Amino acid sequence: MQLNNYDFLRIHVDAGVATVTLDHPPLNVLAPRLIKELARFVADVRVEPSVRVVVIQSADPEFFLAHGDMEIVNDPSEFLALTTPEDEAAGINPMQGLHERLRTLPQVTIAKIAGFARGGGVELAMALDMRFAAIGKAGLAHPETRMGIIPGAGGTQYLPRLAGRAPLG
Repeated sequence: MQLNNYDFLRIHVDAGVATVTLDHPPLNVLAPRLIKELARFVADVRVEPSVRVVVIQSADPEFFLAHGDMEIVNDPSEFLALTTPEDEAAGINPMQGLHERLRTLPQVTIAKIAGFARGGGVELAMALDMRFAAIGKAGLAHPETRMGIIPGAGGTQYLPRLAGRAPLG
């Protein structure tokens, strides 16, 4: 498995645990280039029997993942070029496709959140098996709701699964 040929990911494997450090300054946004690298890592690690756990963390102490890159709105061509045939068949966008591939990895996946995770960053964290947030340092938000839009990378599917149904009565 090629684990050292990334521009925005630092990967360290020890005793079956792959620690993936997101390093996409200045705010760790889910830009097309980061999505592409994460997708490549997910494809590689999926078939790597020596890796049993994947931990995703951030190099930036202020931001786990700030949100999806808003440049996607201005010029969606680079983002849409990441669409796989599987994404197209499922009717989902490339970011949600990445999150679904993360969600279905055979390895245990963990988000180590120390800093803000908003929008696409929260959705990525929710797609993983477990999330650990640093007390007094982590912040989670779906700013889409204040803008009158829906979370577009899996948030409306992942959050109810994690929060559960409201009690009846």
